Amino acid sequence: MHKIETLKLRNENLNSKHFLNLPDDTPYGNLNLKWLDVVQRFDSINDLISDLDKYFKIINIKDANVETANFISDFFYKEKFTIEQIFYWLRKSTDELISLLYVLDYHNLNGEYPTNIKIDCIGFLLSSTNFYVDFVNKYNHLLTILNEVTNAYKHSFVNSEVHSYHGVDYPIAYAYSLKRNTTENSPQFYSVAVNDFIIDYCRFLRDIKYLIQIFELED
Repeated sequence: MHKIETLKLRNENLNSKHFLNLPDDTPYGNLNLKWLDVVQRFDSINDLISDLDKYFKIINIKDANVETANFISDFFYKEKFTIEQIFYWLRKSTDELISLLYVLDYHNLNGEYPTNIKIDCIGFLLSSTNFYVDFVNKYNHLLTILNEVTNAYKHSFVNSEVHSYHGVDYPIAYAYSLKRNTTENSPQFYSVAVNDFIIDYCRFLRDIKYLIQIFELED
């Protein structure tokens, strides 16, 4: 499966080239550390992707005997919750990158840091009408999927209905969303090929890194 190596190659030792030169004295702390957290988190996400690849291959062993089949059955829940973890950490990292971009952009425009980070997550980014509009439009579908799937994982009381769903040809993230857990709303079913999503996410990551780098301090 594809790995997220946009900010740092997997298993590469962390070094100076992975850092950005961001402000280190802000009301929100050292922004370099926030960037570093995200960079290193993707190493952890890549470990989960490797685990997912392993679990999927075990589950799909052909011509399994009874003993092997019993062994394989234990990996269905591991696959399910590994996918959930991957999407959760992608969501958290995305929210942090959005917050970082907002703080840097605000400081650049106003000469001071915001007292409130008004765009600090995918939802607020998507609902904004004047914040990096072209960028948001380019990745609207990707961000909407990530937002809705992770919201379903966290909030939807009906998401357990996809408990036994399993991708046949490749790992798939399944989610069943019920907005505000109100039965008057129609449930929304999501089926997302994990590998394809990760490839698209790497493009998003490349572009948001470029936007953040614009605000690097001069040496």
